Amino acid sequence: MKKVIAFTVAILFIAMAFMAVPVYAEDTMIDKVSDWWATRGKDENEKKMLLTQRRAQRESAKAKKAMEKQAKEMEKQADKMKNDLKKSFGK
Repeated sequence: MKKVIAFTVAILFIAMAFMAVPVYAEDTMIDKVSDWWATRGKDENEKKMLLTQRRAQRESAKAKKAMEKQAKEMEKQADKMKNDLKKSFGK
């Protein structure tokens, strides 16, 4: 019974570690595999160029997503302020 519990706890710790990796890592496992797939058979210069382009695309997509999220949050705040002003003036 103790072995089963120890095994279950070990599996849970390993699963939590794998779930946390993309949060803290710059490149996820999927990014690494897709980068490997895209650069296999290329020479060193082509690999560097492709990896640089792909990382830049991922960073720009991440920045765009963050900006869209911030814009959406600001729009919600503006709507809330607008509704609060309408309530305070009795309209």
